[in-house]
Amino acid sequence: MLLLLYICFKKVHKLEGHENEVKSCAYSVSGRFLATASRDKSVWVWQVDEDEDFDVCSILQGHTADVKFVVWHPTDDILVSGGYDCSIHFYCFDGDDFVTIQKIEAAHDSTVWSAAFDHSGKYLVTVGADKFLKIWQQKWAESLQERSWAKLLELELDTRWPLYAVDWNHLTGHIAVSGGDGKVRIFNFDFDSESLTKSGSFTVEDEVNSLRWHPTIPQLLSVSCDDGFIHLLTHDC
Repeated sequence: MLLLLYICFKKVHKLEGHENEVKSCAYSVSGRFLATASRDKSVWVWQVDEDEDFDVCSILQGHTADVKFVVWHPTDDILVSGGYDCSIHFYCFDGDDFVTIQKIEAAHDSTVWSAAFDHSGKYLVTVGADKFLKIWQQKWAESLQERSWAKLLELELDTRWPLYAVDWNHLTGHIAVSGGDGKVRIFNFDFDSESLTKSGSFTVEDEVNSLRWHPTIPQLLSVSCDDGFIHLLTHDC
């Protein structure tokens, strides 16, 4: 039996400023900031005040092509963006504005489509049109502006299609990745040895655009596809 739950929403704000399609948006873990990314090559950060009003905090224009995603660090107000220019950018709040703390040129050989942090924020995984999965390790510093990331490992997947989506399970450490071939691959990252091993795979009917692990049910993964369906998958972790 299919149970449909209807929840009533109403529009409370309409944020304007981007000159082209907005491709991604994400709230910071603190809830103080909303980041948006656009085909106009910019990343905007909006600050949320106590009355739930949104003011433009920063307009970041370091990318030279479409920005495909923004993702926040799980514990700090550190923002990451990536896109068509093959680079990933890291930003942090300096008290007045968001500033770029690191720019990794040619992070992938083609479009960087998606990224996700592990539960601690020490590691970042990225995937791209070059069919590579890459993990970046944080070089910790007390000051957010002095932190940086370096490539820890990379793995070329056995596919001729781009990788569009990746998510890191904060409960189990598993990484799910998929893309144009409709195959969802599950990897296990060993935090002690800092190594990556494949632990399973699923095949869905069409190209995968996005996937997300459930935040409290460790085995449940939702996958959105070009066939118009949302596939709910379970993995024996």
